[in-house]
Amino acid sequence: MKKPRILKIILIAILGTVAPIVLLVLSSMIIYGSNFPSVKYHYWKGFLEQKNGNLESAIKSFDKATALDKEYPTVYISRGSAFLDLKKYDKAIANYTIAIQLSPQNEEPYAYRGRAYYEIDSLIASKSDFDKAIKLNENFGYAYTNRALLKYTKLNDKLGGCEDLNKAVQLGDEEAKYHLKNNVCK
Repeated sequence: MKKPRILKIILIAILGTVAPIVLLVLSSMIIYGSNFPSVKYHYWKGFLEQKNGNLESAIKSFDKATALDKEYPTVYISRGSAFLDLKKYDKAIANYTIAIQLSPQNEEPYAYRGRAYYEIDSLIASKSDFDKAIKLNENFGYAYTNRALLKYTKLNDKLGGCEDLNKAVQLGDEEAKYHLKNNVCK
């Protein structure tokens, strides 16, 4: 008599766990399209590969995600960052530009593209992108830190660079804290 009751409890527990997951996947497919689970899979696979330093493999995963969904800005941002880490700046800029076209109110691709422009000495474009990122989100420490780097190292604006660095520190940006700790702005 106890066996059927235990089996019933186990069955209810399994259904209680599996049913919400199935509903979540099905509703995601209805809302975002039938490729949504595959797109997410390839995106997260690429994200983890990138985090582990496997940049070429990450780019291949991001390529698979964009082949399934060409309108997912996060994939372009992540692939752009992988290219940036590989010092393939033109490809990074191209990916960030697509992300901006897909999501023009997202500050991240502007700041990251600004960093890529900085690396190829396209200083006006770099500053413009950092300014746009800050305009979209005045609490984005990464943009302040990188605009400080641009001002301090390439635009000969030490005062402006230090102001941005201090603002980034106030916002909690760790890279900015490192630079101030090393007495960059005395």
